Amino acid sequence: EYEIVVSHLSALLISYPPPFIFVHDSGNTRLTASVIRSTFSRLASSAAEDFTLRYASVNAVACFAPRILYDTALNALAGWTPDWNDGAANWSGPDGAEHRRFNENFDAFVHGLQAVEREISTASTLDATGRGKARAKESTPCRMVLVVERAERLRDNLPELMVPLSRLAEMV
Repeated sequence: EYEIVVSHLSALLISYPPPFIFVHDSGNTRLTASVIRSTFSRLASSAAEDFTLRYASVNAVACFAPRILYDTALNALAGWTPDWNDGAANWSGPDGAEHRRFNENFDAFVHGLQAVEREISTASTLDATGRGKARAKESTPCRMVLVVERAERLRDNLPELMVPLSRLAEMV
C-alpha cells in the first residue's frame, strides 16, 4: 500500500509538483509520516543533477506557536542545527548578509524562505573552494517542501496559519 504512495509522491516531485498536497492516513499516522520523510530524504540525496530538493518536517503538536514553526522549518530547509555552544541560535540568513529575524510574522517567514532559496542557489554555483565556476553554470531549480505532521492540530493551535500555509507556494 505504501509503495503506491511513495511512487506517486516521487513522480509528483520529480516532474512538476503541485503547490499543495494533503496526505491523510487516520489508521497509522506515524508510519505514513515516516514513509513520507524517507521518500523526501531519498529524493533529496539523489536529485542533485536535475534539481535541488530541501524539505522540512514539522509537527503541528510541537509547534504550538508560529515562531516555533517558522524556526523549525527554516532551520531544516537551510540545513542549520542550533548548537548550545553558539547560544542555540536559529538560522539567520546567509553569511555576510544583514542578519534579521525571520520568525516575527508570516511575511518575515516568506522572506526567510526566499533567503534560503537564494543561499541554496548561490551554493550550487560555487566550487569547493568557494569561488565561482570558471564557466557559467545554469542554476538548478530548487524545490522546497514543508511537511506538516498532524496538520489537523493547526486548527486548534495555529488557526491563523492554515490558509497562508496552504497557499505558501503562491507567496514564495
